[in-house]
Amino acid sequence: MEESMIRLDNVSKSYSEGIPALNDVSIQIKEGEFVFVVGDSGSGKSTLIKLLLKEETGLKIPNSAITEKEFYTIPAEYFMKGGDSDSDGLLVERIDDEGKRTTEFLVPVIYYETDEQYYVDGEHVSAGDRIIKSDSDSAYTVGTDTAKLKGVYNINKGYAVFKQIDILYQSEEYTIVRTGTTYGISLYDHIALDGTKINENDLIR
Repeated sequence: MEESMIRLDNVSKSYSEGIPALNDVSIQIKEGEFVFVVGDSGSGKSTLIKLLLKEETGLKIPNSAITEKEFYTIPAEYFMKGGDSDSDGLLVERIDDEGKRTTEFLVPVIYYETDEQYYVDGEHVSAGDRIIKSDSDSAYTVGTDTAKLKGVYNINKGYAVFKQIDILYQSEEYTIVRTGTTYGISLYDHIALDGTKINENDLIR
């Protein structure tokens, strides 16, 4: 039986936010074979060619480390500079125990961003909080929109911190993720091997 020169078994690739580029692709190409890659626009042809040419490299992690976490998504225009921090934050309006409205500038941890939205969790804001837009009467209610991200838990500092991952390729046992992204993991980072059993800020012993 002639061996394959190039072989892919059940390979998948997703972009950020889980958008699939390749799904469970298997290919065998024998030496000397001439192959055409055809398909509709957006069907994954370029992604497949990059994979075959090894134009994209990343970190190999076990699938067991990958988990999903749900976030509040807040429009980017509601973030501003303020307080004693140079970081982007939110002007949060709440109702106190006496029924009075109070405002506070908070700097939440941003776990991911797009051109339109920032992803934050419930550590600093809660569903129902009102976010006031700078120099405007507009307000946004936290919890109006949510989204899930795939990621792993970084445990470098002895406690768990969720890090979003950008999946390049995936097989049944492991996943290759992009390195050097703003909100992702880097070479030599330590991650929890079972992401489903870890929560944000859990102490790792």
